[in-house]
Amino acid sequence: MWPFKKKPKIEYLEAAELNFTQVDFTERFGDHLSLSEDEWIETIPMNRTFPDGKGGNLPPIDAIGDEVYRIASRLSEIR
Repeated sequence: MWPFKKKPKIEYLEAAELNFTQVDFTERFGDHLSLSEDEWIETIPMNRTFPDGKGGNLPPIDAIGDEVYRIASRLSEIR
């Protein structure tokens, strides 16, 4: 009848195959918008959202502050 095409097969990726450009996020979208330059807000590490704690280019969950900062700085350059 109609020239309908088959839908493409959906393929899913493992979290370890994904790459990110930030290492954390705020609890609600836009939480950071009302902050001044001197204020800080608590954030949630993105790797905690994955069952095994590993996601692509994110630091390990048990990474120390210097390692997290080094990785986050590199990812910020990408953005």
